Amino acid sequence: MQEKHNKKSATPQEFTDNFAKKAFGRSRTDSKKQNICVVCNASCKPEDFKDDLSAQEYQITGFCQKCQDEVFDDPQNGTLEEDPD
Repeated sequence: MQEKHNKKSATPQEFTDNFAKKAFGRSRTDSKKQNICVVCNASCKPEDFKDDLSAQEYQITGFCQKCQDEVFDDPQNGTLEEDPD
């Protein structure tokens, strides 16, 4: 019987780049090199982010401030709610 090979050898960067490419049509790495948002293609400059945490999030996800707000903020009160557990 043949063994199945597990393809979990991709690095975290390769994984996020491949995911972004499939989801948004461009890789996170390419978007960051061009200083644009991986989701909406908006320009991303350090002064565009409301705080250091948001700027760090751009380095991880490639999301501009507007896209971060849409994904992470709670529409009820404008912030991401903490898990009560």
